[in-house]
Amino acid sequence: YLVQVDADRIRGEYLRQGYLGIDVRSRVERSGDAADVIYTVEEGQRATTKVVVEGLGNDPDLTVEKVRATLPLADGAPFDYATYDLAKEPLMRVAEDAGYAHARLDTTVYADRANHVAIVHLDYQLGPKCTFGPVEVTGVSGRLAEAVRDRLAFAPGEPYSTAAVLSSQRALYAFGRFSTVQITPDEGGSSVVGVKVSVSEGTRHEVKLGGGAGLDPTAYEIRARAGYSVAGFPTAM
Repeated sequence: YLVQVDADRIRGEYLRQGYLGIDVRSRVERSGDAADVIYTVEEGQRATTKVVVEGLGNDPDLTVEKVRATLPLADGAPFDYATYDLAKEPLMRVAEDAGYAHARLDTTVYADRANHVAIVHLDYQLGPKCTFGPVEVTGVSGRLAEAVRDRLAFAPGEPYSTAAVLSSQRALYAFGRFSTVQITPDEGGSSVVGVKVSVSEGTRHEVKLGGGAGLDPTAYEIRARAGYSVAGFPTAM
């Protein structure tokens, strides 16, 4: 049983590298209580890559060239499944950054064994092109809520972009006042995407303690250092 399991694992590794005609055979040679397991591998010809992109329409913000630039597998190059698999999220993001907040992507690899070609099929269902809608801030109020809004990289009415959402999240963490930041676009099908920004304030009080010692031929020196800080006092900022 284990001999066959390992044969399947070997076959799978070659398939992921594009060897579509891989053949793995095993045999066991016994000598007394010992057994030698021998695998014979005939890898065949490695498949080249062909990429087919469908569903983009005629939007200049989302062209086949932009999609292809996101997938580091050139037509005619040797196929590699790991490269294809790692590109799925960036391939989705390129559509979202073009304004398609509700886009979907179906990815499939078809094996043309006769011609030694791995066909990567990318089928986009874009949905409506979107803009940012109302922004709701929860977890803080007053001047601190205004500071959250000031650090957002998008505003209502602007074209939707995942990059703007991620940039806003990084900016809010860099502010240094929040332990958690969640920016959640509305997952409904509307072309106007409302956004909920949920933050939790971090620890307001911080105590720092430190010390050190020094020694030279004429003196000994010991120093201690302490510090205390409080955020949001006496005003929110």
